[in-house]
Amino acid sequence: MVHRLLQIHTSAATTTSVRDVLTKFEPVWWREHETQEDRVLFEALVEVGREQELLDSLDRALQGDELARLLVLPVEATLPRLPEAPKPDESDVELARTTGRISREELRDDLASASTLSWTYVLMVVLAAGVVMIGLVRDSAAVVIGGMVLAPLLGPNIALAFAATLADGALATKAMRTGLVGLGVALAMSLLVGLLAGVPLDASGGIACAEIRARTDPHVLDLLLAMAAGIAGAMSFTTALAASLVGVMVAVALMPPLVVFGMCAGAGRWVEAEGALVLLLTNLVCVDLAAVATFLVQAIRPRDWWDVQRSRRVVRVVVIALLVALAVVSVLVALGPHARG
Repeated sequence: MVHRLLQIHTSAATTTSVRDVLTKFEPVWWREHETQEDRVLFEALVEVGREQELLDSLDRALQGDELARLLVLPVEATLPRLPEAPKPDESDVELARTTGRISREELRDDLASASTLSWTYVLMVVLAAGVVMIGLVRDSAAVVIGGMVLAPLLGPNIALAFAATLADGALATKAMRTGLVGLGVALAMSLLVGLLAGVPLDASGGIACAEIRARTDPHVLDLLLAMAAGIAGAMSFTTALAASLVGVMVAVALMPPLVVFGMCAGAGRWVEAEGALVLLLTNLVCVDLAAVATFLVQAIRPRDWWDVQRSRRVVRVVVIALLVALAVVSVLVALGPHARG
């Protein structure tokens, strides 16, 4: 079981409201401590997946208290051990959908942090793209996958899907800017390498490396890979899994076709570059669509009803746009490189 420790700092004006909320929701454990002057500290231990409604109620109880602060802290272990929590009532569909995932606020903070544009992020993109290029040229799948452990594109792509789910314009802008910079840096590197060194060719003038050829001829199975990558990427954040490991799936779906597109375009291999571009666009659409669907299934939505109505409209537009884009790229994948040409 994974738990979170809530620390609620309040003034005397909101103490009764907070106490009533904690009494109503009955967390695993909670205590009230008097501090200096008229300040009160509440501490509550709550199981991950069951804290969202409690956090929303506490947030409403603290409104108007300018001195109030609610902190959500991870809990590594507890002694003595806590008993196993009872399984959620199968008739409570809402609880079943939220069981096991972290709160909306914690998830947003994690994704906002993972989407921060910094020199560290740019360096990770450079390293990942460089390792992928080496793996492609050496025709080594192991090296290509090794470069994906860095997973620099995971955060911005999943954050963009999350922002669409909540109609969060600020997070969407931040994620899109960071993602475009990452894609642009990797593309510029691969274009330069293709322009200066070209791509390895065999005696007949075709591309010699199987790892490169595999990214120039998209297959229907690539759609399933990208969908799985989007679901895994979203769940790596909502369930606090090892994002760096799950990020390999997202990175495999995005970085190699991006690098192949740049290298082939730089070398003037336009047919192969077109196939890699179709694969890249297909994977981008599938990853974002699958991530949005995962967030919706896990009942992630705004707290206030008016924001819920607005987010539903935004999600409807986003999903329709992604489905249309998916239909277009699916046709291009089905046609194959020769028919497209």
